[in-house]
Amino acid sequence: MNVILIGNAVMLCGSLLMVLAGFIKTKRNILLVQTAQCGFMFAANLILGGMSGAIANLVSVVRNFVCLKYEFTLVFKLIFILAQAALTAIFNTLGLIGWLPVLANAVYVWMLDVKDEKILKLTIIITTAMWVVFDLTIINIVGAVFDVATIISTSIGIVILNRARKES
Repeated sequence: MNVILIGNAVMLCGSLLMVLAGFIKTKRNILLVQTAQCGFMFAANLILGGMSGAIANLVSVVRNFVCLKYEFTLVFKLIFILAQAALTAIFNTLGLIGWLPVLANAVYVWMLDVKDEKILKLTIIITTAMWVVFDLTIINIVGAVFDVATIISTSIGIVILNRARKES
């Protein structure tokens, strides 16, 4: 039980940084905060036994450092998707559920440069739903709660976008 509490406490730190990143304006600072966020989430997943979630967050840390230094090209996208898939194939201990973080991150990374805000928001909802299932499997209650909050707030964002498009 202590491991679950510790893992969820560490996840809370990462989740609070995730919320904070929403208020930051510059891409560089967003990437820096998200890197710290992913570091906490890596540790939380590791503590809770979610190796594929830990891998997803570790790959995200490296991806963010690359994005700080270089343009994030198709080649980088493919490298990070394949690296995460390869590491998950080696270390996954949760069967099909363990592949959800890989699928979620692959879809998210692939769609990062989409121009339509509504499609990006739908991508966030779909990929976050995958994380909810994974988080509940490893008893990452804090992560699941923040995931659900993300789904709700992003859904509200879509409604606001739709209203704005109808009015204009």
